[in-house]
Amino acid sequence: MHKTPSGDWSGSETEIKKIATESAKAFDPATVANALELLALMRDRCPIPEVAKGYGSTIRFCWGGNLEIEVFPDHVEAYRFRDQHTDIWHYAHRPGAPFSTELMSELPVLPEPNS
Repeated sequence: MHKTPSGDWSGSETEIKKIATESAKAFDPATVANALELLALMRDRCPIPEVAKGYGSTIRFCWGGNLEIEVFPDHVEAYRFRDQHTDIWHYAHRPGAPFSTELMSELPVLPEPNS
């Protein structure tokens, strides 16, 4: 499994492209576009996630052991792992469209800097 070096947004973008091009099974270009769009949206508002290949031809963003976002060509899934169960949400998304506010509310947020 590919993993992005911690603290490197440009490394995350490179890793997405590398995962897609090195995969034995072809990736839908919409999956890669969705992943890159979500990555751009997360920049400067979320902690940098680990980037990994999903279980199919998908891209996963992971934060610790309790939140994972999996990107598909036509939707995004959010998994929140809790003690004894997992919450799963599906959000329709096509490249170029805005991401849902519901998905945005699931993403971790960087703490506000002290003023």
